[in-house]
Amino acid sequence: MNKYLKQLIELSEIDKSIDGFEPRVENIKKALNVALEDEREIKNIIEKYDEDIKESKLKKGKNE
Repeated sequence: MNKYLKQLIELSEIDKSIDGFEPRVENIKKALNVALEDEREIKNIIEKYDEDIKESKLKKGKNE
């Protein structure tokens, strides 16, 4: 009986450790979502700059 009680206690401690990871995982997911949103915004800005460059080249070509 004592052996099984020790195993149960060990399992309980392992379970607590696993539960402790959940908040860390959530924090990492939040940080990842923020980084992904930043990436999307930067890509949109780059696309706009690319369009501006193309328009400027066209205008320059027409003026020459």
